[in-house]
Amino acid sequence: MRLFRLIGLLVVLAACGPNTDATVDDPQQEAAVRELIDRYYLDFNNRDWEAVADHFWRDAEITTVWREPGENSDRVVHTDIGEFFATAPRENPFGETFQTWTTRANVSVYQDLAQAWVWYGASLDNAGNVLEWEGVDAFTLLRQKNVWKIAALMFTSDDH
Repeated sequence: MRLFRLIGLLVVLAACGPNTDATVDDPQQEAAVRELIDRYYLDFNNRDWEAVADHFWRDAEITTVWREPGENSDRVVHTDIGEFFATAPRENPFGETFQTWTTRANVSVYQDLAQAWVWYGASLDNAGNVLEWEGVDAFTLLRQKNVWKIAALMFTSDDH
C-alpha cells in the first residue's frame, strides 16, 4: 500500500512540475524576434531614429540606472519611448564613429510574448579619443496581429 501511495505521490508531483514541452518555443517566431533585434541595432547604428522608434510599441519604456545632470547619485530612470525620441538629438551625439554590435543573444518566445537578452559591444570615437565598452540590453517584446515590437528595453553597461 505504501508503494502505491508513493507512486501516486510521485505522479502528482511530476504533473505539478514545470512544463518543459519543446513546443512552447516556436523557432519561426524566435527567428522573427532575432531579425527585429538585428534591424534595431542596424537602424540604431545608422542613426535612423524614425526606424528605431518604429521598433517599439507606443508607450513602451526604456529603463536603466543613470545619473541625471546635477544629481549626486545614480537612480533608476524610466523614459517613455515617445519622450525619448522627442528629446533625442537628431545629430550624432556620440561622435562620428559610434557603433554597437551584438556578441550573443538569448531569445525565448512563448505565444505572443518574447524575452531577449542581448550582450553588446560598443565603441565611440570622440575626436580621436576611442572608448569601448560592453553591456546587456534586455528586451521584452509583444506580438499583435503577427507583428513583433519592443514593449520595454532595460539596459546596463560595464562603464556603469
